Formats: sequence, structure tokens, C-alpha cells
Amino acid sequence: MRTKQEIIDKTKQLIDAAKSDFINRRLQHSFKNCTHNCFVMARNIGKIHYCKLKSDFQEDGSIGKLFICDSDEWSCKCEDFNCKNNEKSSSENFSKIISSPSWCGQAFPKLSALLWVLNDGRSKENDLILDTIHGQEKNEQKKKKRKVSSVIDFLIPWRKT
Repeated sequence: MRTKQEIIDKTKQLIDAAKSDFINRRLQHSFKNCTHNCFVMARNIGKIHYCKLKSDFQEDGSIGKLFICDSDEWSCKCEDFNCKNNEKSSSENFSKIISSPSWCGQAFPKLSALLWVLNDGRSKENDLILDTIHGQEKNEQKKKKRKVSSVIDFLIPWRKT
């Protein structure tokens, strides 16, 4: 069985790796990261990503020309590429994901499991403190209290806790 310190070290290591990967993906030259890239949902096709700058929309709402931009190869060559993310906003988004157990579980399942063990279900990055009670230790303490309480109730039946 792993010690609590080993779990904390592994969790910190996973947090750092996941955060740097998360930020790097949001800062890379990708069509999804461009401020000019938008999408429209087409029935039976799915999402169609297009460039707002290079597409032509008429005043009556019809489309004159739709410039499809759905590959990273094209976005790397594009002179009009403008990244919509920055390091600060990406870091804040990462913290929001980590602080929400359901989001964290979907985006980072291994990290979510370790945070759950360390923080008894509260997956916040800043809760990784050694002096907090481990989730398993808390459950064992509750079990002991219930056993003592049930023994007292058995010995003294009129006493209700």
C-alpha cells in the first residue's frame, strides 16, 4: 500500500504535467484556437469550421462564400491566425476544471482519482496539504465512532444519541 506522501507526490507530478499539457494545447497553432474560426452545425454532417475573415456573408443572411478551415495544416500557414487563448486564461481554465469534480473526472481521470483519495472527494489543487486527514482515515474514524455508539446504545437502551 502506498503512503500518503507518495500519493501526494504523484498527484503534484500529475497536476504539473496536466497543467503544462493543457496550456500548451491551448496556445498551439490550431484552427480551434483561432479567434477568426467559427463553426456551424449541419444536419447529418456535424460541425463545419470556417474562417470569418475569408468567408463572404450577404446582407440577406445567405452565404456567398464559405471558407472551410478545419485542419491544423492550414492554420499553421495562415497569415491571419490570431490565438484566442493566452497563458493566464488557460491557467485559470485549468484551475476551474480541477476544482470541479465532474469536469476533472472527464478531463483528467487519473488525477481526479488521486485528488479524491487525498481530499475525500474535494478535488482542489490547493487542498494538497499533508496535515489534512486522508479520506480513508476519516471513514475509519467514523466507523469506530459508530461502533462505540452502537455498543453504548446496547448497554444503555434509553440513551439516544
